[in-house]
Amino acid sequence: MSEYLNKKQRTILVKFLAYLGLVRWHNLGLVALAQYLAAIFLLNPSKSFLQIIANPGLHFLVFSSGLIIAGGYLINAFYDMEKDLANRPKKLIMGRIISKSFALNTYLLFNFTGLLIGFVLGWRVFLFYGVFSFLLWFYSHKLKKMPFIGNLTATFLSVCSFFVVCVYFWQLSWTIVLYVVFLILAELIREIVKDMEAIKGDIVFGYKTVSVVLGIEKTKSLIYGLMLLGVLPIFLVYKLQGWGPVMFFLLFAFFLWMIAALMLTYSKERKDFAAVNTLLKVIIVLGVLSIGLI
Repeated sequence: MSEYLNKKQRTILVKFLAYLGLVRWHNLGLVALAQYLAAIFLLNPSKSFLQIIANPGLHFLVFSSGLIIAGGYLINAFYDMEKDLANRPKKLIMGRIISKSFALNTYLLFNFTGLLIGFVLGWRVFLFYGVFSFLLWFYSHKLKKMPFIGNLTATFLSVCSFFVVCVYFWQLSWTIVLYVVFLILAELIREIVKDMEAIKGDIVFGYKTVSVVLGIEKTKSLIYGLMLLGVLPIFLVYKLQGWGPVMFFLLFAFFLWMIAALMLTYSKERKDFAAVNTLLKVIIVLGVLSIGLI
């Protein structure tokens, strides 16, 4: 490729790819997929696939959600620059490849555009986006440094994009709620494991995360307890639906949880916790892809 691009073009390409990494394009794609699957399989049972896809409001909703979430990643990276420099200096993007001023300007642009689209879609969506964007900023600025509250807030924010679809279509069911609760538990566990992975930088810069406050061993015990708590939504889904397709996914996901618990038991270094984090990501991705089973 370098034979076809001059130096300036290569620099622009590198910055563009780095910017995509900064806004975590893969996560944005997963969120968009989850929203489409929820709209098609869960929230519009009386409508055909073509009727749902033909609704321009759905596409604007997915697009505006992506803008708000991308803005959240940008402001989080801005506040995490020093910590990331300690934890993963070679992977630092903001301040090294992408300037802080450019990141902040696009953060403001994304939020303004997302809120504007939300206003057009309806007052409920606009209000939801307003609270959502504020919490994304407040989490990055203050809450993420607080034990438990930071993890719970991060988990809540990670599923907000799913609930905005429910707000737009104004529909929900107990099975959907229980399914989301299971995924919330998976995401909460992953957030705590991420803290264990980044404990070095958290200690240096005064982030009082769960792993810093409790220590590694007690944090592991907390995670085991949360994993066992995952039995409850699985049991309640079984009571509501019996042995439906979604039950087989939930049982398989719980089996992967047990593997993650075993891996966590022997985890001591950053790379060990990173491996557990990856497995938990797989569970969440499978959960999104399995929405159509509900």
